[in-house]
Amino acid sequence: AAEPEQAGKADDVAGEQIQTDKKEEDSFHPPPRASGGDVVQDQDEEEEEEEEEEEEDIEVHASPELGLRRRSTPPDPWRLALRWICAVIKDRLEVPLPVAHAKRVRALLPLGGLDPEKLKVDDLSDGQVLCALIIAVKPEILPKANPVALGRISQFLKA
Repeated sequence: AAEPEQAGKADDVAGEQIQTDKKEEDSFHPPPRASGGDVVQDQDEEEEEEEEEEEEDIEVHASPELGLRRRSTPPDPWRLALRWICAVIKDRLEVPLPVAHAKRVRALLPLGGLDPEKLKVDDLSDGQVLCALIIAVKPEILPKANPVALGRISQFLKA
């Protein structure tokens, strides 16, 4: 009869030990303090901020390990297309076109002339330069440009 009592006491002692171990695990352990009274976690945050700044610098500048170079401003992706449009229209106007076709093309060009460096993507939005391009290339497709901007764009899309 003594053995079952001792076994019960051993189980109680083991249960109490497990409960105290759980209490120690669940208890709050604050981070250690540095000598100046600052929390070590603050130093970690500062290190993370420095790392983020370094990453931002890397994103701004090209990677020296890879030997890549990055321009400060990316080139305009439309510039080549605008130069091509201007070159086609100018070349067709230099070739002897019928007078009526040349007048229709010149009437659709911007007031300052057709300068590829001054031409912007917004200049294509009213459809005049696009219709001038169509008339310069194949005048029979577009006998007359529509006076309304949306109509000119529609004519260009149909051509």
